[in-house]
Amino acid sequence: MTAIVTIASSISSLVVQSQPKNSENHPLQWEHLYQGVDFIQMEYGKWFKKGHLYAIKLSNTRKLRFLVDNKNITSLKDLEDKYKPLIVVNGGYFQENFLPSGLLKIKNKVIGQFNKSGGSGILAIKDQDVKIFHKKQINIYKNSYPDLMQNGPLLVEKNGQMGIYADDHEYNARTAIGLTKDNKILIIVADRAASPSLWELSSLLTKEESKGGFACKSAINMDGGPSTGLRINLPNKNIVVEESANIANGIGVF
Repeated sequence: MTAIVTIASSISSLVVQSQPKNSENHPLQWEHLYQGVDFIQMEYGKWFKKGHLYAIKLSNTRKLRFLVDNKNITSLKDLEDKYKPLIVVNGGYFQENFLPSGLLKIKNKVIGQFNKSGGSGILAIKDQDVKIFHKKQINIYKNSYPDLMQNGPLLVEKNGQMGIYADDHEYNARTAIGLTKDNKILIIVADRAASPSLWELSSLLTKEESKGGFACKSAINMDGGPSTGLRINLPNKNIVVEESANIANGIGVF
């Protein structure tokens, strides 16, 4: 009986340890990296496997830009060398030929066509104005924003509600973009060792910041899995999460 209790206690301990280090109802402790750029790194994992969530919060002094290469196939390192962003992450889903799987418009030039059966969300950029909306609203906003990227699913729907309704227990590296309730842009990258499910990520994004979450009012899932990557190149912070496959586009912070 003692052995069984000991084993059960060990398993319980592992389950507790699988939660994000900062998620036990403690406010997030942000590190100020640069003008308009705050950062936090959180432990996240399951059982014996531990990874990290990297979150960047941007004020409206920073801009997001969609980044592509002339040859379609690219890497975050290539995009960093070409565009010199402060931070760059992988972008949207793409086909086998590395063309976008849905709408991609950059500076009013359409690179990928809107896909009715594609991702449920749209990330829209116009200067410092960033918006995330459901693809059903494309006709409302398509002419108002010169930069549009279709992706999904929506992780956080309007009014800060979870966009994922059940946990499919599909664990993977993830990249997401969100808008917080205090009107900041949030970029979050979960590396391969962390591998949250979409439901777990949605839950973390909707949770109040005072309880260890990110308090987003809307958020969209970007490409994940082997495409997931992050490069931060700032005087006081240099982080590289290498994607494990070629990508078609990225999102830069300037």
